[in-house]
Amino acid sequence: MRVTKLVVLFCFIVPLSCLYSSGNWLSQQSNVNSRLSKCVFIDSLKGWAVGDSGVVLHTSNGGSNWIKQISGTENYIFDLCFINSMTGWCVASDVNAYPNAVILKTTNSGENWLPIYYADTNFLLLTIYFKDSMNGWIAGLAGVMLNTTNGGFNWELVPPDTSGFGVHPIWDISFENTDFGYACGGIQDFAGVVWKSDQTGLIWSSFGASPEPVYKVIFDDSLHGFGVGGDPEYGLIAVRTTNGGTSWMTEYCNLLGIGKSFSRRVYNEIWVPLSFSNSWAVTTNNGNNWSEIPTDNNAVLNDVIFVDSIHGWAVGDNGVIQKYNREIIGIQGNQNYMISGYELSQNYPNPFNQSTIIEFFLPKFSRVTITVYDVAGRELKTIADEFMPAGSNRILFNPEGFASGIYFYKLSSRDFSETKKLVIVK
Repeated sequence: MRVTKLVVLFCFIVPLSCLYSSGNWLSQQSNVNSRLSKCVFIDSLKGWAVGDSGVVLHTSNGGSNWIKQISGTENYIFDLCFINSMTGWCVASDVNAYPNAVILKTTNSGENWLPIYYADTNFLLLTIYFKDSMNGWIAGLAGVMLNTTNGGFNWELVPPDTSGFGVHPIWDISFENTDFGYACGGIQDFAGVVWKSDQTGLIWSSFGASPEPVYKVIFDDSLHGFGVGGDPEYGLIAVRTTNGGTSWMTEYCNLLGIGKSFSRRVYNEIWVPLSFSNSWAVTTNNGNNWSEIPTDNNAVLNDVIFVDSIHGWAVGDNGVIQKYNREIIGIQGNQNYMISGYELSQNYPNPFNQSTIIEFFLPKFSRVTITVYDVAGRELKTIADEFMPAGSNRILFNPEGFASGIYFYKLSSRDFSETKKLVIVK
């Protein structure tokens, strides 16, 4: 595969005092001292954190209490994935001895973990992803990737990448939809790489994305992707693509630390934990400018996740777990960030004759569907089905072909749905 041309941009740093007040994150009690590497939440209440020495922690009340689960391994757990509140997987490896790679699976929220040993003595597992209960991927050092179609009990090698990036470590895998998967990785001081699959994860193409490793990438749609990475010398880098990953722009952010994770609180506001630098990199304009703010208690943070605009968590060294302080929402003086979540307004005018406006607020860039139903619950018309930006949005509804009467309109996205009544008078 060809190496794409890198376009290097420099990010401007905005003074902290101009943007944020203190107390954005509040520490929670984990009752462990292990290094926590990853966390995942499926909603605002249920989440897991994993890390060194086989540690698995679980909360069912938003982090007010964390319970240590018995994983059955002493290996370092690098990654985890849950597809619902019951079913999840972890991937663990012993970095000092082979063969000790193990995949852990639970079907009861982690009360029991079933070990599935992978006995390749040359393979250090680093990442795992399942898009449903049967189909999943694992990957790690040397660019090796494997696929399962039976829930993780058997694994088959994915055809190797024959480009010059074929031996680069793979640090993260994810899927945008059934046919669009992507992974990222690379080697320090050599290259950051993004892999992309458009054939259900069986054939992958690689693209040079940066001069330093890329540790996490998220695609908003089939064209627009954003990722972070870096190295100890040059600090945080951000990468982005607008053509589906064929070419990437690299941004040196002039911030000490490595970005191994990020999450969007709202679409334009991105939080990146900077690991050993005891700080966050934060942008409120989708990466055009970055701010550096200290972590609570100078914590070393390794991973972060927001499930919506007011519920977020971060994990780090020494058993640190921190929760986003919902009392401090966004930027001082910027009222666009003061609404905490999704909101569907009543259409206006209502009742109406010729047309009406449906207004709604999105806390992050989301795919939105708006559908009209009759009083019997029958679907009559889809008036929107597209990705829309964070903030206030409006849709004009023309009831051509509709008779007078009462109808309902429903706003749906991945994280939210709400229904309201409208009345047509002719």
